[in-house]
Amino acid sequence: MKTHQRAEQKNRVGRKKYAEQMGQLRLVATLSVAAAALLLFHAAAWAQAAKPISREGLVKAVRINGLSTAELIQQIQTRGVSFQMTPDAEAELRSAGARPEV
Repeated sequence: MKTHQRAEQKNRVGRKKYAEQMGQLRLVATLSVAAAALLLFHAAAWAQAAKPISREGLVKAVRINGLSTAELIQQIQTRGVSFQMTPDAEAELRSAGARPEV
């Protein structure tokens, strides 16, 4: 009987240790997935923020008047633009309501 009890006790200890290891493994896997998701999110946000402003996008931003002139200028300086400032582009921006500073 004692041999059977010892074997059963050893088995319980083994199961407990296995459960602890699996819990740790799950934690490591969860943290790894979370870290990868954060890195992907950060990379996507950075790539989106670094994209230059298109002529159409700038005209729309001026028309909806969602940003102040200072904020528009700051965005242009930070992100740049993907078009050349031609007389046509300037006329389109002015007709949309852009201030001369833009």
